[in-house]
Amino acid sequence: MTDSVELAQVAYQAYGEAVGFKNYRGDPMPVWDDLGDTIQQAWTGAAEAVRNRTERDFLQSSIARMDHSGVVTAGRLPALSGPGQEMLCEWVRANGLDPHDVPTGAGFEIDDGQLTIEVVVCDDDGNSVIARSGFYGVERTVRTVPLVEPFPFCHSPADQRPDAAA
Repeated sequence: MTDSVELAQVAYQAYGEAVGFKNYRGDPMPVWDDLGDTIQQAWTGAAEAVRNRTERDFLQSSIARMDHSGVVTAGRLPALSGPGQEMLCEWVRANGLDPHDVPTGAGFEIDDGQLTIEVVVCDDDGNSVIARSGFYGVERTVRTVPLVEPFPFCHSPADQRPDAAA
């Protein structure tokens, strides 16, 4: 996982390359270590904003269906890292499931206050059961649980409440 400071440094380097390493006055740009805390924090904040937007857009692209109010009703869980991954893990936990049991790319459907989602089949010792055939490598099944938390999405949390009027 690339941290925000590393992303900020990459962005600063790319910006420098785009402007010939000259600042807005035409003077040479300082190297990253000479920027000072305030400017480094500004670049880091910008990098975090880009990462968050990219993860949100990626999360949105995983959605297969929404109802007319904008509430997510079906999709596949994307591969995310950082804050996006933690957001998905929190959603899975809030709905009574273990994130370790829910594989990347798991399909899910939300209907009538229930979440139906693909999970990994485990043996009695808690180990994943290897698939006899198929693409995924491990056996999968579906589990249905009450929907406690709505699917995380860019709308406000009020738009995503399971009890929101349809």
